[in-house]
Amino acid sequence: MKHDELMIRLADYLGSISGRMMWTDMQLGPSGSPRPDVYAMDKSFAHPKPVAYEVKVSLSDFRSDVTKGKWQSYLEFAGAVIFVVPRGLITKNDVPNGCGLMTYNADTDTFASVKKPTLHPVKLPERVMLKLLIDGVDRVHEVNRRRMLDEYRIEKRVRKALGDEVAGAVFDIRAAEQRRDNELWRIQQDIDAAKRRAEHLQQDVQRERERVDDFAAKAYADLYEILGLDPSQKMGAYQFQQRIRELKEALCRDTAIVNLENQIDQIRRAVERSTPMEKLRQAGGGS
Repeated sequence: MKHDELMIRLADYLGSISGRMMWTDMQLGPSGSPRPDVYAMDKSFAHPKPVAYEVKVSLSDFRSDVTKGKWQSYLEFAGAVIFVVPRGLITKNDVPNGCGLMTYNADTDTFASVKKPTLHPVKLPERVMLKLLIDGVDRVHEVNRRRMLDEYRIEKRVRKALGDEVAGAVFDIRAAEQRRDNELWRIQQDIDAAKRRAEHLQQDVQRERERVDDFAAKAYADLYEILGLDPSQKMGAYQFQQRIRELKEALCRDTAIVNLENQIDQIRRAVERSTPMEKLRQAGGGS
């Protein structure tokens, strides 16, 4: 199989099972920018998850790409790189670390995922988004039109070779498989959406936990300050209770002392008030 044939077949396959946006052999920017064979992303503004697919139909081409590190230039624009080769060309141990591997079986016209890539977060540069918008729209439509034309030609040949009744049964099965694939894709989309909601919920929970932890830390700091404790010495509930009892007892002692001092003051003032009267009586007795 030629390189371009496998590239188009891959884009058709990916589009049929995932519903992702697909571009083939499109440069991601000005002259000199990377040009992956197939570039795919989810129809999501927040989480597009772009992936670059590199098609190789010969061992020498694959080895040359790996040696030169051509695939690494895709990582600026894609969260993962996946090599796609005819079955038996290479093994998963041949691909660079972090890259994925898919194989194509020409006998059964099927693709198989041999090794999943390591996904990395990536923020697409503005120039890439503009490139996909300005030059990429027609490429996406070209792939879809080519697939529809190929299916029409295949159906026409099958009907001519097998007759309408047999061909109808074949394409009924094929339509059922497509409905199944579409339903699986829809379910996967629901699962991905649920995962995103769970991630957002987990982030909210984490933020709330951090807020509560900050509040608790401040409350503990205030408590240490009020009780006159050293914050560097971690204390448990018993130590807090013991310190509160000590302060309570000290407060009671201070109150008793204050009361005693007040009583002494009252006695002193009473003595001072009685002293002039004594002098008058003494003076009267002497007269």
